[in-house]
Amino acid sequence: MSDDDDWGDEPVPAVRNDEWIREPLADIKEREAQQMPPWFLPLLVGAVAWISLGLWLMHRTNWPYAFGYADNCPYGFNGCEFLDIARSPALLKHPNGYSLALFAWFMSMIAVILAIIVNAARKPGGRLVFLAVLAGTVLTIWLLRD
Repeated sequence: MSDDDDWGDEPVPAVRNDEWIREPLADIKEREAQQMPPWFLPLLVGAVAWISLGLWLMHRTNWPYAFGYADNCPYGFNGCEFLDIARSPALLKHPNGYSLALFAWFMSMIAVILAIIVNAARKPGGRLVFLAVLAGTVLTIWLLRD
């Protein structure tokens, strides 16, 4: 196939050039592996496992209904996490293995959020990010208070 579209002396535009189709799959995988950091896939798998663990623990403990919070999430998924964290000390009133594990899971969310904030504050220009996140957190807690 010629690079000439018979309409003049200009080459075929890249849209009509089908050489990318002939690129071997192994080359595509190698190129994508070079572009993706090595920690991305383990982090993704870990995050999915961590969220799955929390959902399973919530199911096992019947959180929040068994602890007196029938209307746990009036805002849909916006703000539920902060509301659950704020109400998580109720899990310690009748402790068993699942409720203690769920409480620890909620506290690990706080640890992750703090680690992200501290990491952002250490970077250049991070103080502004730190103050913005801090203001957003205070505003969210104020809006979700009972």
